[in-house]
Amino acid sequence: MSDWSQLSLQEHELNYILKKFGKMESEKNRQTLRGWEKKFKDSKGGQQTKSYTKDEFYDYIKGKVEGSLE
Repeated sequence: MSDWSQLSLQEHELNYILKKFGKMESEKNRQTLRGWEKKFKDSKGGQQTKSYTKDEFYDYIKGKVEGSLE
């Protein structure tokens, strides 16, 4: 799996995700994404796993974004 397809929790990456979904680039929204990322990783085998892609994470949060982010 390439580095490009892996999810990063760096601020610029989180801002990219927020922009992708048309949401504000706020600290509150970034914290929400970090929480979702932790739950997502837990569902994929734990915090040490790298066996998922950005696109899988986007699919995971797609239904959550509208009601939870500004």
